[in-house]
Amino acid sequence: MLSWLAQETSQNPPVSAKPGMQVALNEMCTCLWAADSWVGMLAHADMFFTEEEQLHKEMVGSIFLSMYISLAGRSLNLRERYWRTRPKFHLLDHCIHERRNSRLNPDVNSTCMDEDWVKRVMRTKKGTHKRTASEQSLRRWILGLGPKMVDALNKLR
Repeated sequence: MLSWLAQETSQNPPVSAKPGMQVALNEMCTCLWAADSWVGMLAHADMFFTEEEQLHKEMVGSIFLSMYISLAGRSLNLRERYWRTRPKFHLLDHCIHERRNSRLNPDVNSTCMDEDWVKRVMRTKKGTHKRTASEQSLRRWILGLGPKMVDALNKLR
């Protein structure tokens, strides 16, 4: 979806008669391009970045963040809503600006799925007694483990 939207807005840029809105539309197009380029590079890179990939990660990621923050500030000032979602900024900032000697691709050990899992576990814990909450969370997790193991084994065969 992101790739399609970035391509569509680059081939058919949105136009506005209002100069202020045109600046916002241009920033949105840049933001979409940067997000698509950054996510695409992470998804297709190996476990360890080359020097060029590391530079791409930092430069294009910084462009995305600056455009996103600029648009967020503009939308707050105008009391308009540009986006329905927000990226996980703390994780995103680490992914963009972290410079490890190993040049490890942050996509390899992304925690987004873990954070979503914690949210689901917390829902289960809220619905159980505090003495049995940990046990109930593990039981619920184990119930889903069997089918996942079968699927994984079938893929290996």
